Amino acid sequence: AMLSAGGSDYPLDILKRGGVDLTTTEPVKIGLAEFDATVTELERLADAGVLEEAAARLAAHEAAPEE
Repeated sequence: AMLSAGGSDYPLDILKRGGVDLTTTEPVKIGLAEFDATVTELERLADAGVLEEAAARLAAHEAAPEE
């Protein structure tokens, strides 16, 4: 809806028609809650050593000669 609307209306009005009312704090609260959940998950993965394992695999892959 956003892209097909083009410049036919003000961006806030286009978003509102799509169900996102940025004149309220609710979308920001929802976005921040999602960001918090993502950071919490990244902290859990870091504590479990998953990120170091992934970084080591990536480094090994990049160092491997191309076939």
